[in-house]
Amino acid sequence: MNRTLYSLFLYLLFPLVVMYLVFRAIKSPDYRRRWSERFGLATLQPTDVVVHSVSMGETLAAIPLIKKLMTQNPQMKFTVTTTSPTGSAEVIKAFGDKVQHCYLPIDFAYAVKRFLRQTQPKCLIIMETELWPNLIHFAKHDKISLVLANARLSQKSAAKYASKPRLSTPMLKQLDLILVQTQAESERFVRLGVESQQIHLCGSLKFDLTIDPQKQQLAVQTREQWQRSHHPVWVAGSVHPGEFDIILAAHKQVLVDFPEALLILAPRHPEQFNLAAITITQAGFKLARRSMHDEVTHDVQVLLGDTMGELLMLYGTADQAFVGGTLMSTV
Repeated sequence: MNRTLYSLFLYLLFPLVVMYLVFRAIKSPDYRRRWSERFGLATLQPTDVVVHSVSMGETLAAIPLIKKLMTQNPQMKFTVTTTSPTGSAEVIKAFGDKVQHCYLPIDFAYAVKRFLRQTQPKCLIIMETELWPNLIHFAKHDKISLVLANARLSQKSAAKYASKPRLSTPMLKQLDLILVQTQAESERFVRLGVESQQIHLCGSLKFDLTIDPQKQQLAVQTREQWQRSHHPVWVAGSVHPGEFDIILAAHKQVLVDFPEALLILAPRHPEQFNLAAITITQAGFKLARRSMHDEVTHDVQVLLGDTMGELLMLYGTADQAFVGGTLMSTV
């Protein structure tokens, strides 16, 4: 498949795309808003730099980078795009009206061209591996510098790119700069046809995240309120639905040796909050919900982290942490 066939296929999928958004909107109210942005119909102002940060995790990694670029280039205007409401919320919280913010349009040719025509960026920075063929093609056509920052490429993702070389290889070669996290990922990009001079090893931006001292203090105080200063606390963050049962089974084993241990379970997507609560109670655990301001008494075994913007603080309350998505190949 080349880009022309990809674009035609994407147009044929238009009804399914709408159905998908409707389905997400039913499960999560935040998906009911701002559809014009997703279809390239928003009214936007010209900018110097567009940074696309996808969802919450990529946005948290991108925020320090964006702030540094804004400090070094105070005369420049920035647009920050995401694809999820959680990422959008983080952009608004971090920057307010200091940047122009919208959802990145779905990769329909007309939508991407209109987005680029309105924003007119000189540089497009894409976080991690959120690569869209039409976005890359039309940005290159408009002579926009293309940077893939904090780039990651698993063996599985590399295999998917390799299976569609007529679509993926031209797209990857159009990138001016790829800032990879590891040497292994650098080698995977090279095997896909990327020139080695395009690639620079920079490590992960997520390791450069600076934690607010007030947030650290709040984490300590919160754990003290739970009366868990001398009992184990562990966090399972960004957990996928297929991982709930595995995490809860592991916590049952922990409770055998540490009866007052506390698990903080934070689902990846807000629409999974209620499903997680049902799964926890059906498994027989004493549950407290963060969103309900339930008191975390000594007999509470699982705290459901069903709020937005608190996960970083909740990580700070714990002795150990597990990041979801890593068990999906086993479920």
